[in-house]
Amino acid sequence: MEKILLEEFGFNKVELKKLNGYTNANYVLNADSKKNIFKTYPYSEETIDLIKAESEVLLFLKLTNIVSFPCPIPFSDGSFVKPLNVHGKKLVCRILSRRYISR
Repeated sequence: MEKILLEEFGFNKVELKKLNGYTNANYVLNADSKKNIFKTYPYSEETIDLIKAESEVLLFLKLTNIVSFPCPIPFSDGSFVKPLNVHGKKLVCRILSRRYISR
């Protein structure tokens, strides 16, 4: 999984620590001296659409300065949500900032 994150995000060094989760797996991601949350979800087109919509809302809120919230971190190609093969399993993946960001 670390190799995928290095390739997909262009990080120089990656460390993961799994967190407890219910329907999806979450990891504290230490990369390039920053901590974020790497989130994986069981693959489905509906999940991709839902996570893309959530990311759009979070990005919009970042512009409005209404509240503090986690912010999506883009993949190297600029996308915020991507299906990836992790350990032979197709998962929907994204990274959110661990700290809550406000403008």
